[in-house]
Amino acid sequence: MKHILLSFIILILTIHFAQAQNDMKARLEYEDAETAFQKGEYRKAIDHLNQTEKLLGMWTAKTGYLKTIALDIIIDYAGDWNDNLTALSQNVDQYMKYANQNSDKVELEKVREIYAIEKRLNFAKKKRDSESDSDYKAAKEAYDNKNYSLAMTHYLNAANKNNTRAMDKISDMYRDGIGFRVDYQKSLEWDTKAFELGDPISASDIGDMYFYGYGVTKDYKKALDYLHMGADYGSGYAMAVIGRMYGSGFGVTRNYQESVAWISKAVDKESSEGMFRMAIAYFLGNGVEQNYTEALKWYKRAADKGHIGAPYSIGSIYNQGQGVEQNYIQAKEWYLKAADIGHYYAMRDIGHMFFNGKGAIKNYQTALDWYQKSLTSGILKSDADIGLIYLNMGTCYYNLKNYSKSMELYAKAYEIGTSEVTVPAKEMIARMYDEGLGIEKDKRKAREWRSK
Repeated sequence: MKHILLSFIILILTIHFAQAQNDMKARLEYEDAETAFQKGEYRKAIDHLNQTEKLLGMWTAKTGYLKTIALDIIIDYAGDWNDNLTALSQNVDQYMKYANQNSDKVELEKVREIYAIEKRLNFAKKKRDSESDSDYKAAKEAYDNKNYSLAMTHYLNAANKNNTRAMDKISDMYRDGIGFRVDYQKSLEWDTKAFELGDPISASDIGDMYFYGYGVTKDYKKALDYLHMGADYGSGYAMAVIGRMYGSGFGVTRNYQESVAWISKAVDKESSEGMFRMAIAYFLGNGVEQNYTEALKWYKRAADKGHIGAPYSIGSIYNQGQGVEQNYIQAKEWYLKAADIGHYYAMRDIGHMFFNGKGAIKNYQTALDWYQKSLTSGILKSDADIGLIYLNMGTCYYNLKNYSKSMELYAKAYEIGTSEVTVPAKEMIARMYDEGLGIEKDKRKAREWRSK
């Protein structure tokens, strides 16, 4: 009997000793979590907090609070439901339950923070649930199969049931011209309907419309108001655009430090727009020390996340040799990636490469093909850009001895281009009259063109 009692006592002491060891390890893990959090390393902080709870064998209000704050910082509520949102939901539920049962032990300000996060989370849950609607799922399947007409039909059916997620998709299709002609007015109408039904992320899109003047008169104040609403509900994109506004002084006093602060918030949420804006900050040295290597790193991160402008920017860095050895082959590879996702400037610059024989064997017909793609890409372009393309296309046809087409394009270039385009355009037209290329020789007309 004494032997059994002694064994039991030893077992209890061993368990207590092991628990004491775990408690000490848990304390160290929590301290590491706090250190990581202060450094802005939120994902590392979450890993340490998970290890703390594992060692303790339980959830605690202390770990739960810090984990909730860290998760809220890294989650982009405009994105899809994921494991982080599931973990956040569990922590918010546990913390609010603990607060209700221990009102005398919790700080009201901490409860207020968690309550604000709960509101964002409830929106994310509503968004997730709206995606289970049968029409929404049918629309997504049709969209993925590029049957945009059928997708629109199903999205409209879902929208008629007040599905704000479907409204957002309809808006996107009209704004980006997917399956339909670009119609900014309709895009704005659908975003406004979603916003009026309580969809806070739609505020980001409305802010975007006012920022660029799509479907409305450009209004930076309204843009900023709507973007702040989107940012308050955890939209990384909205945070990045606010950062851009501070960096450029659009509607606010230019403030590079404020700009980088907002962009950093977007980056914490792994926003591709945030990464793209951080790249620009390093490229220009706005709010951070200029560093082309860092800029290239952030551009590549943005490209990996699917940002349409990042591959083009990387191609331009290699094309111009900014912070890297000039490499036309690398430039063309990145331009091709950008062109594949519809980037107008990339198509134009690939045309330039074939036109000039840089990074590619000089080929006027291939250059023409790329110039034509750029003109029909559907993206807004300046007259100066279009004029330059017409000038280059005219020269391609000139070298291919299709003089009538060349004359037509030189005339277009002269009509809409800036001085850097109009001067060479009129000289080429004059030369064609001088030499009778594709037209009857006419020295008088040649002089008239030169004197314009």
